[in-house]
Order: sequence, then structure tokens, then C-alpha cells
Amino acid sequence: MPKHSLRGRDRELALVRALLRAAADGHGGALALTGPPGSGRSSLLASAVLPGTTRLTVTGCPAEASLPGAAVHRLLACVEDGPAVLAELRRRAVAGPLVCCVDDMQWLDRASLAALAYAARRLGGDPIALVLAGDDDADDGLDGVDRVPLDPLDTTTAQRVLRDLVPDGLQGDVAGVLVEAARGNPAALVALAGGLTAPQRRGEAEPPVELPADSPLRVSHRRCLAALPPATRAALLLLAADESVLPERPVPVTRCVAAVEASGLTVDALQPAERAGLVRVDAGAVRFPRPLFGAVVYAEATLAERRAAHRTLTFSSPAREVWDAETVLRETLHVAALADGPDGKLAAELADAAPPEHALAARALRRAAELAADPADADRYRVAAAGHAWRAGFPHRARLLLRPGPAGLPAPAWPTAAPAPAPPVVVSAERELLLAEIELRAGVVADAYQMIRTSAEHTDAAVAPGTVMLAAEVLCASGERARFAAVLRGVAPHHEPCVAELLNRHFDGLSAMFGGNLAGAVPPLRKVLTLAGRMRDPAVLVRAAVAGLLIGDDAQAHRLAHRAAGLARDAGELATVPQALEIAASADLALGGFEAAVSTGLEGLRLARTTGQENLADNHLGLLAVLAAMVGDRAGCVARVHASRARSGVDVDSPSWALGAWALSLLDVADGRHQAALTRLTRTEVGRGSLVVQAAGVPTLVEAAAGIGRPDLAAHALRIFEAWTACTANPTWLALSARCRALLAPPDEAESHYVEALRLHVLGDSDFARARTELLFGQWLRRARRPAAAREHLERALETFEQFGAGPWAERAGAELRAAGAPVLRAAGSPVAKGPPSRADAVLTAQQRRIAGLVADGATNREVAAALYLSPRTVDHHLRNIFVRLGVRSRTELAKICRTGDCTDAAPHR
Repeated sequence: MPKHSLRGRDRELALVRALLRAAADGHGGALALTGPPGSGRSSLLASAVLPGTTRLTVTGCPAEASLPGAAVHRLLACVEDGPAVLAELRRRAVAGPLVCCVDDMQWLDRASLAALAYAARRLGGDPIALVLAGDDDADDGLDGVDRVPLDPLDTTTAQRVLRDLVPDGLQGDVAGVLVEAARGNPAALVALAGGLTAPQRRGEAEPPVELPADSPLRVSHRRCLAALPPATRAALLLLAADESVLPERPVPVTRCVAAVEASGLTVDALQPAERAGLVRVDAGAVRFPRPLFGAVVYAEATLAERRAAHRTLTFSSPAREVWDAETVLRETLHVAALADGPDGKLAAELADAAPPEHALAARALRRAAELAADPADADRYRVAAAGHAWRAGFPHRARLLLRPGPAGLPAPAWPTAAPAPAPPVVVSAERELLLAEIELRAGVVADAYQMIRTSAEHTDAAVAPGTVMLAAEVLCASGERARFAAVLRGVAPHHEPCVAELLNRHFDGLSAMFGGNLAGAVPPLRKVLTLAGRMRDPAVLVRAAVAGLLIGDDAQAHRLAHRAAGLARDAGELATVPQALEIAASADLALGGFEAAVSTGLEGLRLARTTGQENLADNHLGLLAVLAAMVGDRAGCVARVHASRARSGVDVDSPSWALGAWALSLLDVADGRHQAALTRLTRTEVGRGSLVVQAAGVPTLVEAAAGIGRPDLAAHALRIFEAWTACTANPTWLALSARCRALLAPPDEAESHYVEALRLHVLGDSDFARARTELLFGQWLRRARRPAAAREHLERALETFEQFGAGPWAERAGAELRAAGAPVLRAAGSPVAKGPPSRADAVLTAQQRRIAGLVADGATNREVAAALYLSPRTVDHHLRNIFVRLGVRSRTELAKICRTGDCTDAAPHR
């Protein structure tokens, strides 16, 4: 069986195989695999094979659907009712386990299906597996049988199927066209890929968007269509024609009814299709539940029939004065479908009808470009359409629209005419800027750098804002930060005053930072954050959030990034959402919100893949690998690093590569492999392609260098890190800087740096970072032969690691505690209380007993935090758990319990 056959069906395949294994052990049962034609149900049935079993198969036959018992007769050579069928299956299973497979169950006669359903519900104690497959909308009468729906393949899986089908590879944008045209249907992917010519595979000719006429899936749909009455087929063509011009929007019921009646039919003509599940009416709209069927309805019609359908639709609309924006666009697209050649006036009307929603605007402007009589107008419409397509999450559509023509200039996606005159400079600059952003997120970063240079050379006031905002990301990702000012020299953004000031401050701040003037970068970048509060452009907010990360204002970066994501969702800018979530997840990480960072990163990864932004998806994978490494999840970390580097051509200077190196170095440090960690980080210059790693990776580098006794190897990086943290005034970053100084300091100076680090951690937000410092300080104190003082810090570290589920770090803290003379209940556990346990001893950890004792003495949460080197948020978390564990509801009740002697170890050791 070809490996593409079951791509994306791992869950369903596992269920089938589990059923077969259970049947082989004498615990049989049944499954019904349901999905549209081409969804892979027959391939799954073919996989229902287990050595040592007998296999029976039958496939539904439309010609016999009205013959009672026909299917059971072909399967078992008998015509019987349910009990008799069950008895026959059991008789055949006496010799060994039996696997019975039924395909196309929607074509089984009702008597056979009822008999099989009766048997299916009674196989729990028999060595029999019954696997059925059929349409997802069939009225099958299989109540009590587990159903397994076969959902459409997601974009990532569909791309993998194409790689299986075309081992030599497809030009990336061609693959995107095929994935979109197949709509998640595996058989459609097979048909579309199988019909490609060599020029189409290379991207030199337009790829197919319709199923080949002889493909099994189209033949199946054609038969289904042919079985319907002529009036029903005519009504379906009207619906398909209306969907074809605006597939992003459902067709309103009122519009569909008006069109059907305008054609001389009645709405009853749709009833046979409704009964067959081929059309569905819900939420005031009519739609094809199987979009590929609707596409076949349109494709099977003749040109004259299609034009007649579009003409009917234009004449059946309500009076123009009551049209909304969507109706205006739909009607104009129908008129465009009737156009016989270039029509500049109609092209302009389409451009004017383009709505704010990006997917719809891209469709309108692309058709306008095809109709434009003036090549300059066509170029302008095409670049605008590409911009909307990109922001809507369709990079392949955008790149095809921007494909250079024979003269190296923007031209139709598949040029057939002579070269057009050169477009205006502004169009060229917009084109290069847009291509740079697409390459940054979904292509080759080095190419993006060259495009930014070209855009900067040809830019004007309209393009300058985007050039300045994007250039920093491109130059960072390509490792060319030092050239930022030089590349953009002369680009003066002139825009509305507030935006212009933000862009100018952004440029000033980045120029200073990339030029090594960290202190000079902070004021303008902080001004960017202030100005961003008044902005609503998601792209501007994303770059402002990056400015927040650059100056260590992680909380503001977090707020701006989430605001950008929300605004982008509302505006339909799907490509921007995962970009914003990347910054939000980085901010969550810096703020110590591990669960939030993981949740945000996973959502960003899903959306990056959905919108074809593979580079961005790799960045999310890299960040998720870092999060896994921080809590010691080795398997999760390594899997994500490998996934982020799986694509060919991933640059070792890319952000994802740097994040992966940092993640693996964190695992190395956790395992005590300091030399390996040092090698990884120095090989990538501590994150050449990632400013996040450039800063956040330094503490790992310092710890690794200290671990092998070579502080000199981290001295330069630490000097830059100290200068940066000093500019941020962020207590968490300042605490990490103090920890680094402690690791590299002489023995007589280290303690003061550790104490300072812990003081700063209390003012910050990252409890995990504080626990890491506590562990390092505890280790240092134990080795300095001060075990009592060491235990205080190690116990706090252990408890925090356990809260985060960081097993390896908890085990390390537990080992250090044992070495410091403290009994530990388990390798990674809490200290064991000595003597008879009191009420608090029995249910509270050592840390919780300290907090309870201080609170009982009248300390506020902030005072407890200062005394125990915790954040107030952590104290509040502990206090809620203490109340629950002791069954108290107030501080007064807690004080009464503590006065009985249950919380005697509250005072911290000094």
C-alpha cells in the first residue's frame, strides 16, 4: 500500500488495529468509518489485516441496493435476518479470529445493513471484528456502533501527501495551489498530483485546480450528478456558479431561491439533492457540504451553461439600492465572469468593490488585474491582490500573483502575452517589500535580505513605513543587523504624524542598538511603546511588541502582542496572528508564564502552518523546544528541535536554529554536560539569528562556562548582557545578570552576587528563574560547607521545580538536599518531617509551613515574599493551597492552628 494512502489517518488506523487485536483476543466489536468519497475509508479498510485471521469483504453495489439480502448473500452466501447472520459469523470464527470488512455501506440493501448492524452490536465476546465504511451522510441505521469520522486533512499533512506523491518535489507555490484545490481530500490530492506535467511541477505552467475528468473521484461525483433529475442539476449549477465567484461566503437562501425561480424552476427542484445530502440548508444559507462536489457540478457544465447561470444570477438580484457591500462584490464578479476580454471600466469597478476583508479583496483585485486594459493598472491591482492574499494567510496565492514576467517585472501569474512596460517605481518597491516579508516567514531569509535592499533603493513615502518596520526583522534573521542603518539610509517615512513619529523612533532605537549603543536605544524604543498604545494596525503593534522585548519590557510586549493578535483576527489578517503569537509566547517565557507560553506557542504553530508560514512555524517549534527543555522534557525538546530543522534549506543562522541550539544546551546543562552546551552556544554565537537567544541564552552560556572552569569563554557575552540588563531596569533580567556574575566571580565575591540576585528575583515575575538561582546558590553554599544555609535555598528550589513538573531539576535539587544532610522522601520530593507528624506536618510542605507561620505572626503577603525570597504572586498561590489543605477560611483560623505548634519552622534561616 503506498505510504501516502494513510497519511493523516494515524488515529483512525490505530482504532482499526486496536479492534483487530481485541478480536484476536476474543473481545470483538465493530467500527463504522464515515467520510465523503476520497477521504481514505477504503484504504483504511484495506489495512484491516491481521496475521492468523480470516478476512471476509463485501462492497455495496448500487444496482443491488433494492434487493433485500443481496449484500449478505455475497458476503456469507446466505440470505438471513440478524440473528442468523450473527450465528453464521460465529460459526466461521470457530476456526480462528474473523475480520469482516464492508465498503460503500451506503449502497447496501436495507435488509443486509440491518442484519449486519444487529450482529455488530453483539460481538463483544466473540473473536470477530466488523469494520464498515461509507458516506458521512448515509442514513445507515448503525445505532450502537462506534463511528469514526474521517475529517479533511490539514494543510501540513496534505503537503506531506504531495511529497510522497511527487518524490522529486514540487515548486512550493504549486503545492499550495493543489492543497487548496483538494480541500483536504486525499483522493483529490492523488488525482491533481497525478495529472501534473513537468512544466507544472516546476512552476512554469499553471497547475490544475479542477479534478482531472477521468479521475475516480470526479467520475464518482459525475455519476452522482447524473442520477439526479435535469431540473435538480440545473438548480445545482446556479448554486455552484454563485459559489464559484465568492467561495469564501455561503450563498443566502433568499438569493438561491430567487435565482432558481428566475431560471423558470421552482425551489422544489433542490429537494432530491437535499435528500441525498448533496446540498444543505442551515443558518440561512445554502451550501455544498462536500465542496468538491460543487466544483464538479460547475466543471461538468458547458461554457454556454456556465455563462447562462452567471447571467441568471445577475438578473435575479434585488434592487441595487438595497445591495450591501458583499452583494455589490458578488454581482460585479458575476458580470466579470461574462466578460469577453479586457475591460478597464469593469476592472476599476471590481477594485472599488474590494471589501476590507483580505480574502475577498484579494479575489476582487486579482480578477481586476486580469481584466485591466492598462498594464500599469494590472500591475497595481496584482500587487494589491497579493498583499491581501498574504495577509489572509495564502502565501502561495500571493507569490503567484507576484511572479516576475519575462522582463523581470510583475506580470500575470501565468504570462502569455508580450512583456508589459515597466511598472511605476512604487509598485516595484511594494512588490519587493511584500516578497521580502513572504520570504522571511515562508521562504529563504537570505533572499528576503536582498529584496529589502531593493525596496529601500526604490521606496517612497507610501512604502517607507513597511520597509523600516520589516527591515529590522529581516536583517536580524539573516545575521546582518550591523547593516540596518546603511541599508535604510535615505528612507524617510512620511506618514500620518503619530505613525511617522513611531516609525522614526523605531528606526532610531534599532540603529542605536544594532550599532552597539544599548543605552541610546532605550529612550526611542520606549517612546515606540508609548505611541503604540494609540495604534490599531496589527503589523505596527507586532513590531512595537518586539521593541518591548528588546528593552526588556516584557509585560508591555505581552500586552501589545496579544492586542495585535486580537485585532488581526478581527480584521481577517490571518498571517499576522501567528506572528503576534510568537512575540506573545516569548514574552510569556520571559515573564515566567510557562503554561501560557506553551499554549500560545502551540496555537501560533498551528496557525503558522495553516497560513503556510513554514519559517515562522519553525520559530514556534524552536520556542516550544526551549520550554520543554526548561522543565527537563528531553523527548519533547528533541522532537521539536528535529521538527524545526526537518525542512531542507533551513539556515544555521536562522532564529529557529538558534532557538534549537539554546534548547539542546539547556538539556546539556541539566544533565551536567557543560562542554556540550558551551560548544552548541558558541557555534551559533549565542543566537546570531535570534535576538531572543542573543539575550536569554547568555545565562546558559555562563553556567556552562563556569561548569568547566572557563569563565573567560563567557566574559565577553556577559559584559554585553550586563550592559543590556542595566538598560532594561527589569528585575528578572537584572537578577539573571547578578546570577551570572556570581557564577564567574571569585569565591569571596560570589555570595553577595547570589544574595543580590535573589533580592531582585522577589521583585520580578519568574519563579522558575528564581528557583534555578536558589539551586545554584544552594550548591555553592553546600560546597562551602554551610549545609544548613544551603538547605533553605534547596528546599525552595525543589518545591518550585515540583510545581512546574520539572522532574530533572527536582531530582537535582533533591540530590543536593540529601548531600546537604536533609532527608528527602523521594528522589524528587519534599523533606521528610522528623518525629510524630502534627496536622500541618502531615499536609503541608516545608515551604508552606514557613509561609503559614509568618502569616500567623501577622506578616502581609509582600512581607512574606521579601522574607522568603519569593514573589507576592507565589505567596498568594501557596496561601490558597494552605487554606485548602488545612480546611481553614481565614488568616485568623490559620493563626489558631499555628499556635498549637503545627507551624514551628516558619522563621527562615539566615
